[in-house]
Amino acid sequence: MKGDEERQEKVTSATFSLSETPDGQGCATEIPEDQRSLSGINAPSVDFSLDPPFPCNGEYELSITGTYEAPLVGGLLSGLTSEEFEAAATFDVAIPPVPVKGLKATYDVESKKVSLSWSQNPEPDTRKYRIERNPPGPDGWTQIGSPVTGTQFVDTLDVDDEHR
Repeated sequence: MKGDEERQEKVTSATFSLSETPDGQGCATEIPEDQRSLSGINAPSVDFSLDPPFPCNGEYELSITGTYEAPLVGGLLSGLTSEEFEAAATFDVAIPPVPVKGLKATYDVESKKVSLSWSQNPEPDTRKYRIERNPPGPDGWTQIGSPVTGTQFVDTLDVDDEHR
């Protein structure tokens, strides 16, 4: 059966590229240079793993191009021919944002207003922040109004409510 093994198609090299397809967020990502290509493979199939950074949630496309050797079939010719291949797959990345940092709250007794401020989230696809309130009682946390785009929020409340 050794002759059959020699006649199999064998991948000889592969190059990987990754592109972002989200809604134009401009979150470019690259495969680390040491993971972009494989050579000297000489096997019927290739297992690989990649560990690129994904700065934004959304859809990405992984493209693979490469070459493989295939036996020449029939006729007077024998040996191998080199052929190229191309494949692509899309996948979604959905990573929850990190919690905000530097949260500060100030309560003004006269106006019964709570002023909140926090540091900008470092993730490039964070566009808005949801502010939630936890009034006393069994109802739990509820969102206050629409999400905000800035890093400050002022709310009028009862003194016993909590925010996050």
